[in-house]
Amino acid sequence: MTVADLHKTESTPAAKATNLARGLEGIVANTTRLSDVVGDKGQLVYAGYDINNL
Repeated sequence: MTVADLHKTESTPAAKATNLARGLEGIVANTTRLSDVVGDKGQLVYAGYDINNL
């Protein structure tokens, strides 16, 4: 393999059809029963307590 080979790119039909998601909306990294985010209120609740009170 040469340096020129590294710069070559190929586009496959599958690669062209791929839709990329922007941002993290709808992405679940993990689940928990200990905390909850109330996004419309801008609130984080941890073990039943508002995070600002801890």
